[in-house]
Amino acid sequence: MSRALVLSVCLGACGGAADGVSDPDAPTANPCQVSISYEALPPFASPDTVVRAIANVTNSEGQHTYDWFLSFNGGSNMTPASASPDNSAVEFPATADGVYRVRFRIEDANCPEASQDIDINGPGVGTTAFRIRVVAPPDVDRPPLDKQVVVEGGDQDLLDDDVQLGPAVDASGTVTLGGTPVAGYLKFMPGVGADAVVETYANAVGQFSARLRAETHQVLVIPTTPDVPPQLVTFLAGQTSLALQAGTQVSGTVRDPQNVAIANATVQLSIGGVPSTIGTTDSTGAFSLVAPPATGLVRFEITAPAALGLPRLIGE
Repeated sequence: MSRALVLSVCLGACGGAADGVSDPDAPTANPCQVSISYEALPPFASPDTVVRAIANVTNSEGQHTYDWFLSFNGGSNMTPASASPDNSAVEFPATADGVYRVRFRIEDANCPEASQDIDINGPGVGTTAFRIRVVAPPDVDRPPLDKQVVVEGGDQDLLDDDVQLGPAVDASGTVTLGGTPVAGYLKFMPGVGADAVVETYANAVGQFSARLRAETHQVLVIPTTPDVPPQLVTFLAGQTSLALQAGTQVSGTVRDPQNVAIANATVQLSIGGVPSTIGTTDSTGAFSLVAPPATGLVRFEITAPAALGLPRLIGE
């Protein structure tokens, strides 16, 4: 049986267009937003499986009259049973594995129709992990998105949730340490849109540019300069510089169980998950590294030359 991954993408806030791509910045006279959510989707179909669907409506005031529709594997429409006094939630049995399309519309409001497919599987159906990357067209101001998803098998392989590309800004600036430009790798990690991670590089004069979500980011900076440690820096919307700190010099000696100095061993610390520079021991077992300006759990890792047959030492 041939299989296809069905992906729904929304640029920004998603309304009822769950089957395609929508842009919230496009001119529209209808501010009403609609979507469908579910309570604890069942793991698979069975004679006792019941799905509860809930209508979500924003920017539309007053009492509403909801019309619900349900179809299975592209068949004719059915009417699911009401599960709330105002009919804003419904329930339906999922006795067979397949694709259930749930839709609702509001009779007395100028709102779009909401529609969503759910792939309910039979017992024993496998899952496959994917990493998806979504990149908007060049003329659409949205940052790229990378995320891990687990897709369950069935009549169709579906992602039940929209993949949303939030509004973006073009950011540029310079990475410096004490006024001196620093080259290196940059990983911009937004707080709200956690999947919209953007990776880029600062060039030899410290300059970088990236298209980011319009929010505050934590930036992991890994300099190419050996004596400047990696570090996390906060980057605000509109900011034009990333100022690094020098870090803390750490030195020591590595010896084997017989108290013999070990040459050419590598030593690295991490503080709060941020790594240090890597130190390599000399003939006396001495090493030196620069720890990041961070707080948190301190972890160390020491790796002896393979020829010595010693295990890697990891501790906290």
